Amino acid sequence: MKKRISLLLMLIVPTMSLAANRLTIENSAITVRKMSPPDTGKLYISLQNDRNVNGMNFIIQFDSSLITPLQIRPLLRAAALSNAEAYRFAPDKISFVVYGKKAKQIEIESGFGRIFEIKYVVVDTNITAETKTSVVFYESLIAGEQIRAIPFDYANGLITIYPDPTTGVAEKSELPIRFELFQNYPNPFNPTTTIKYALPAASKIKLRIFDMFGREVNTLVEGVQEAGYKIVEWNATNRFGQPVASGVYFYRIEATGLGNQKPSFVQIKRMLVLK
Repeated sequence: MKKRISLLLMLIVPTMSLAANRLTIENSAITVRKMSPPDTGKLYISLQNDRNVNGMNFIIQFDSSLITPLQIRPLLRAAALSNAEAYRFAPDKISFVVYGKKAKQIEIESGFGRIFEIKYVVVDTNITAETKTSVVFYESLIAGEQIRAIPFDYANGLITIYPDPTTGVAEKSELPIRFELFQNYPNPFNPTTTIKYALPAASKIKLRIFDMFGREVNTLVEGVQEAGYKIVEWNATNRFGQPVASGVYFYRIEATGLGNQKPSFVQIKRMLVLK
């Protein structure tokens, strides 16, 4: 059983030798337990450059039937790059558009190391055979102090998913072990996005959307829900069904155990509507 993910890349940097400039997706391997909560893994994008870099634009693609990205985090080497609205999600790809906060400012000095961490969750937890998914870059650009298009080199990644060799796992292990609110996907988005959360026990749930001024925009969930992993979609509309404006919004979950007066779990995450 094999499924493939394809990604291609291009670079723009000051003139240099091909071998001296490379983008790399580091290999990752995880074990999927069919009767447990979805397993998560991490991919790392590394950059080897012999000239200073102040920005980059590239796309990675993935098999959405196997994995769903949850979060992207710039690492120390790329910390100076802008990252607030730097990533655009589509059903099967992520576009990175990251540049320095100031024109001509050096943001990644020459050297080698990781620049981005991508956390993902395995979608299909019923995999019965080892599954390998190749990762390739495409449509990529890296900008240096003197922007010149040049040939580039890259190293593809490989996600290997192994089924759990054990059997007879108790039904109870399907339930989450803790409350958790995941990052919405895609993000930024237009017109719809998916919000996932985990409930380890039956709870009274209130999931609401707020604008950047703290005003309540919409209520997506309000009521008692059984334990498990939950998914809800927001179509970027307010409580009256009217489309909201582009901008930053927040989603807030409150989970209160049955018989309790105060919430057992409260968490807020940020998302971006682009039109």
